[in-house]
Amino acid sequence: MLSKWRLVVFASAIAGLLAVSAVGVFWQHFINSDDVRAIVLDGNELWAGTHKGGLLRFSDITATSATLDRWTVEDGLPTNSIYALEHTTDVVFEEELYWLGTEGLGLNAFEPASETIIASFTTSNSDIPSDNVRALGAIAGDMSLLHELWVGTDMGLAQLQYFFGFDIWTVYSSIDGLPVDDVDITCVFTDATGTEWFGSVGTGVIFYADMSLPPFSYFDTSNSDLPSNNVNAVARSDEMGLSEIVFCGMEDYGLVGLWAADGPMAARAQLPATPQAT
Repeated sequence: MLSKWRLVVFASAIAGLLAVSAVGVFWQHFINSDDVRAIVLDGNELWAGTHKGGLLRFSDITATSATLDRWTVEDGLPTNSIYALEHTTDVVFEEELYWLGTEGLGLNAFEPASETIIASFTTSNSDIPSDNVRALGAIAGDMSLLHELWVGTDMGLAQLQYFFGFDIWTVYSSIDGLPVDDVDITCVFTDATGTEWFGSVGTGVIFYADMSLPPFSYFDTSNSDLPSNNVNAVARSDEMGLSEIVFCGMEDYGLVGLWAADGPMAARAQLPATPQAT
């Protein structure tokens, strides 16, 4: 019975959606044929963004069989290909939204209550850096009056604050400590301390520490032992010992552990001093 499991969920381009028990080697194959690119686990529901298969919702996933709902362009989605996915809820009206990152069609807010797209953001109507959204992450903190979101694109990184039709964009640049203005973000991960970590193409691992000046710093091949500047995935544990390591999924180098003991301030202290202009 899945109800006895601690679920670990995997997305697969070949096999669709799988889950494996953390206490016993037993697999549940939820769906065939879909190329799943992003997943969000929300209580007893699991949402998945797919390539050409639209948006999926699996309900009652701890039962012996899950109920599947699907939304596609025929139901009002701008595209059937969703490459990034995130969930936010504001604490005032408890409005629940799922954010869909797309290739070429920007960022879209899907409201489950109405089963509709209630907002769409592209370079033509907002300050989003690019219409190719590669990564999404809810901003740390669960008492927000707004929907607050990290938006990683192939041409820059931004924050979105959204509340019932009003949107405020903050776009970051090298002035804020990013390695380049048009940074190509691949993933977002919030660790137990609230520090945000970002993988990137060509510029290594980036981290954000609020209240720091500048707020961003990064590890790359020039200032650390990182073997490549192409980072596809980032995670950091809150377990003793493991919390001192940032795990990086690397292009061509597999899994790399980057030592960053005691949080971003210590990590920042490990970086070489920035050369002063003369």
